[in-house]
Amino acid sequence: LVAGLAVLVLVGWWAVAAITADARLGGAQGHSDAGAALDDARIAVLSARSNESLVLVARNSGGGSSDQGFAVQLARVVDDGGLLASAERADPDLADRVGALRAAATAWGDAHRGVRQLDDGGQYAQAVASVVGQGPGTSGGAFDALDAALAKATGEERAAFAVDVEAAEG
Repeated sequence: LVAGLAVLVLVGWWAVAAITADARLGGAQGHSDAGAALDDARIAVLSARSNESLVLVARNSGGGSSDQGFAVQLARVVDDGGLLASAERADPDLADRVGALRAAATAWGDAHRGVRQLDDGGQYAQAVASVVGQGPGTSGGAFDALDAALAKATGEERAAFAVDVEAAEG
C-alpha cells in the first residue's frame, strides 16, 4: 500500500513537472519565433537603408529600382501579413511594442518620401543631409530610432526565451 501510494505520488509529480516544462517550452518557442521575425525585420530595414543610400550615391534622380527596393523591404516589415505581424502572432505580448515599431517604420517611410522629394526636386545636397543626418525629421534619425527599437525588441525576446528555457530545465 505504501509503495503504491509512493508510485502514485511520483507519477503525479512527474505529470505536473512535464506539463510545466511543456508550457515553458511553448513560451520559449513563441519568443524564438518572435525573435526570428524581428531579426528578419531588422535585416529588411537594413536592406531598405542600403537601397535609400544607393539611390543617392548613384545620383539616380527619380528613384528607380533601388528606390522600389526600399518600398518592398519596408512593406515586408509593416504590412498586415509582414514581419512585425508575424512577431506579434508568435508572441501576443508584443502588441504594444509592435505598434511602436510600426509607427517608427512609418515615420522613417515618411522621412524617406521627403528625401525623394528633395532629390527629385534637384536638392541633392539636402537629400543627402537628411539621409546622413541624426536630428529629428531626418531620414537618418528616423532610421536610427527604428533600428534601435528593433534591436531592443529582439534582445528582449531573446532574454524571455532564455528565461523560459531555464525555467523548463529547472
